[in-house]
Amino acid sequence: MIRYEKSLKAWSEIIAGVDDKVLRDTLVMDYVHPVFVTACDLPNVFKDRLVRGCVKLATIAEGDYSYLRKSRCNWFNAMSTACTNSPLGKQLCDIVDKDLYRSADATHFRDLHGSGMHDLSQTLVAESSQIASSANGLIMQMIIDAFDLDKELEVLDRQRLKIQDAYLLFGKYGDTLYEGLLAG
Repeated sequence: MIRYEKSLKAWSEIIAGVDDKVLRDTLVMDYVHPVFVTACDLPNVFKDRLVRGCVKLATIAEGDYSYLRKSRCNWFNAMSTACTNSPLGKQLCDIVDKDLYRSADATHFRDLHGSGMHDLSQTLVAESSQIASSANGLIMQMIIDAFDLDKELEVLDRQRLKIQDAYLLFGKYGDTLYEGLLAG
């Protein structure tokens, strides 16, 4: 995430110095927007992988290896039962729920993912238009406001800090589970 943030900040400075609208919009769509989309999806990817990792570690520590083979599972429900046997596990569950799922920033990134994958998506190009047609043949042209890259970078940075905290706690959680296995 840090790498993507740095790239986006650098591109923001470069783009600010480009006067030609066509050149600026081309640079944004070809170089900035793909990095932006990837960076905005990382909070969701991290949360999902963290939850899977917590469940797998907790269940392995209990001698249950069944989750290692599961690819489709309600991991969030599994986490609330598998990971609450220790204070660190409970703390991780709280962080995932509050900071990585329910917080305004986390909700923002889930919404971005949903709109980017399933709806007409915003871009970083000011006043871009998209053509949409309905089943009855009606064709519409829509003007979509651009994202404010600086604002998005602030939100991304706040969420990155929460992710870093969760990652460090996950490391401690794993160490504690491992020490428990050694002691047992």
